[in-house]
Amino acid sequence: MRIVVLKTMADALVLRNHLIGRFEAADAAADAAERRRCLTVVIIGGGLVGVELVGELTAFADDVLRFYPRVRRDELCFRLFEAGPRILPEVDSKLAATAARGFSQAAQVLKSKGSFAGLAKLMPYPEINGFFATDYHARDAGGPRSFGSG
Repeated sequence: MRIVVLKTMADALVLRNHLIGRFEAADAAADAAERRRCLTVVIIGGGLVGVELVGELTAFADDVLRFYPRVRRDELCFRLFEAGPRILPEVDSKLAATAARGFSQAAQVLKSKGSFAGLAKLMPYPEINGFFATDYHARDAGGPRSFGSG
């Protein structure tokens, strides 16, 4: 897992390269649980950017799967966390509901009820008081596969 801000093309390239690395690791993993960890993508924020990001990442994953013969599409898990009552709070509720119905095929939408403190319990990463445990360089305290930002 890697947490990045997407403001520049460089940020997008970092994310793309990280995802390719996760596909490489999943393809080489003998253990199904490790493949699942490699192939779980979490997006926090169900606004316009978060929903668009899930769509683009899903399309990207579908495009690159052919290069990873040991990775199956059903092993990919996209999770979108939203603190509010629904995704796409910026748009009309009917349009958001329509998007949510179609969106459910691409990702699992999880509501946090106003806080992301419980997020770590759903992810295989160490947690301290509701926050991901990181070292001085914002790396995952449990291993080299995660970074934090923000």
